[in-house]
Amino acid sequence: MFSENYRANNYRILSASLEELHKPLDDWKEFFREREYLLKSVVITKEKILLEHLVNVCSEIIILDHSGNETEKIPLSKYSNLVGISARRTEKEFFYGIESFTFPKITYRFNPEKNNYEEYQRTDNPVDPADYVVKQEWYKSKDGTNVPVFIYHKKGIILNSKNPTILYGYGGFAKNQTPWFSRNWVPWIECGGIFAVANIRGGGEFGEEWHKNGIKENKQNSFDDFISAAEYLIAQNYTDANHLGIMGGSNGGLLVSAVAVERPDLFNAVCPRVPIIDMVRFSKFGVAVNWIHEYGNPDVKSDLENILKWSPYHNVKNGTEYPNFLFTTANNDTRVTPMHARKTASFLQSVNKENKIFLFTETEAGHGRGKPISKIVEVESLVLAFFSLELGLRV
Repeated sequence: MFSENYRANNYRILSASLEELHKPLDDWKEFFREREYLLKSVVITKEKILLEHLVNVCSEIIILDHSGNETEKIPLSKYSNLVGISARRTEKEFFYGIESFTFPKITYRFNPEKNNYEEYQRTDNPVDPADYVVKQEWYKSKDGTNVPVFIYHKKGIILNSKNPTILYGYGGFAKNQTPWFSRNWVPWIECGGIFAVANIRGGGEFGEEWHKNGIKENKQNSFDDFISAAEYLIAQNYTDANHLGIMGGSNGGLLVSAVAVERPDLFNAVCPRVPIIDMVRFSKFGVAVNWIHEYGNPDVKSDLENILKWSPYHNVKNGTEYPNFLFTTANNDTRVTPMHARKTASFLQSVNKENKIFLFTETEAGHGRGKPISKIVEVESLVLAFFSLELGLRV
């Protein structure tokens, strides 16, 4: 038994006996049919089958018996994300963890003797969730597609269009931007800033079609979704263009660079982190050749013509004043060559007459994972200071 997206955009579960494993998938039995929302994971215990669905970008856990009958749902906090289930097929007991924007990981245990779910372990939380507001709102993109955005801020904020706001996005490689807790941005929220996360196309939040509608010839949809998120925040009086910043890393660095070049009037501060920006030459460096399924192949004429429409580096224009930029990169980044950030920063410095263009290079780090706490603090404090200065947050 395994989950499969064969003829199922949001995955389903197929099963077969040992004697029938060699048969085509069309001959396998459908154990659990595809549903409206993405099936992310399947875990089996001695008595239960645990299915995690992503329902409007938040986790939901359905429990089946071994015959496939739905018996219950595990109660989860609103706007939370499952961060793992630990179980064995030979045991009734299992553990699972959840987190959200207002609390780090909390681990729960299913107690088979009491038949209940009890808190097992809690990570220290530097904030009181009761002091914060987390909302999920929906807006229409350029083509009419409904797109969700999470909005996170401290209680008591007045919607006067002047709130310093950071809009974050990724929009690629079917990666899901589910609720997560980030200690890095606690000072931003504590001082009255707003943090928003747009779940744009190119990600996998609503299945493979959502992903495909934001890649290759459809890549502009990702940018349109993000631009529309910014316009929505402004229209709803959360912020305005002078107080709005955008941030994304890696593919997200491409995203924020592209939309800032396309709509320089809409943002005041932009932070592309370890970004991929020169989309005509991206496939010439390191492992990036593996990404042509996402962006297209610049060596193919039709793909190149499409890429040139939105490649950030190739759409910078003389005579245009672009927002303030802080590029971050690293000398030892083996995934995205520092060339992208360096050449784009240089190009923008030659174009901008008033707004600032900064480039920060970590000399002993890579693409991001595995850094010591000292280096994390260094770059995160720099990014926080940049946004605070440019967007007017008092710290």
